[in-house]
Amino acid sequence: MPSAITRATVVLAISQVTGWGTSFYLPGIMGRDIARELGLSTEYVFAGITMMVVTGGLLSPRVGKIFDERGTPTLMALGSVLMGVSLALLGLAQGALSYAAAWFGIGVASTFCLSLGSMTSIAQIAGPEARKRMGILMLFTGIGGSLSWPLTAAIEAHIGWRGVCFVYALVNMIGLASLHYFALPRERYHGDDHPDAQPVPQGAIPEERRADVFVWLSLGLTSAGFVSWGSTLNLLDWLTALGQPVGFALTLASSVGFVQVSARWFDFFVARRMTPPVVGLAGAAVMFVGFLPAIFAGHLAIGAVAFVGLYAFASGSLSVTRATVPLWAFGSSQYGRQAGRLAFFQNCAFGVAPVIFAFALDRGGPVAALLVGMVASAIALISLAIVIMKARRWQHEERLASPPPIP
Repeated sequence: MPSAITRATVVLAISQVTGWGTSFYLPGIMGRDIARELGLSTEYVFAGITMMVVTGGLLSPRVGKIFDERGTPTLMALGSVLMGVSLALLGLAQGALSYAAAWFGIGVASTFCLSLGSMTSIAQIAGPEARKRMGILMLFTGIGGSLSWPLTAAIEAHIGWRGVCFVYALVNMIGLASLHYFALPRERYHGDDHPDAQPVPQGAIPEERRADVFVWLSLGLTSAGFVSWGSTLNLLDWLTALGQPVGFALTLASSVGFVQVSARWFDFFVARRMTPPVVGLAGAAVMFVGFLPAIFAGHLAIGAVAFVGLYAFASGSLSVTRATVPLWAFGSSQYGRQAGRLAFFQNCAFGVAPVIFAFALDRGGPVAALLVGMVASAIALISLAIVIMKARRWQHEERLASPPPIP
């Protein structure tokens, strides 16, 4: 009989790969077909993703607090039902308004049944194993697009994009809702030897210092995520604007997902010995350095390869950091509300990042867009360094204030 932690990891790995694959990744395959049939611009169709992300960010603080108070299985199941209903509405869309309404519903549902719910579940169930299990989940989430895109393309070829929406609606309403409600453990970790103890870990930041560290964490993670989300969607245009052939640029851009997953393996096996903000600091440093080859040698193949490799590795590592830092800083008992508060700022930045990078590329050229990314990476680097310095100083002060042990 698998343990509750193992069962939760398996359930959430399945639900996250499926949940992201049946929602966020849809426009990447069906976007142009949807635009053509509904008479919408491609930009408007892809803006559905922006609506999903921003809506999730606006709701995350409140939903995270509810997760902490009531647990996750029932709420994640309700989120999967709402996801199914919203996908069915997407399949029934007839124009701009109904299309936008469907993506609004997907955004609300995603707040309950995707990343915030899954990571809060692991924080509540896994105790001291939570960071390791979060890393495993991030590995599976990283391959969501690679698995869903060919499957979606194959289904669409037979039953059209509306049929895909209806099939995925049933998958969420019946399959994932049942998985969350019946298979996801409901018990929380309370310690092996002391059943009444508080969930662990408690968090590295003292209660009275958390408001201060939250500001710097939010700035650092939001800036890093701004670069990751904005760069990925503009990467092909950057490379071609730097002078790379379209075929070579497409090959490089397509490799990003695999490099990101390799970075998550690195975090799982090597970087887990470091604290999450230190891992994030290293990722931000790699991201900052990665822009230099593109700025100074992007017209050369070696410069483009170095840029994409460094950027993708840093982006993959930082995605794990965004999941594990709230656990390190605030502990499992407050994971939902604190991760939700952080998600508010991050998701808003994710939603506008592609537009800002595209504007910089169109108006100032590839170097201007790369400089925007470099500045944002520097902000993330400095902010996370401040978090680490503050945490170490507070821990040193606590050690000094603690009475010496009695011999």
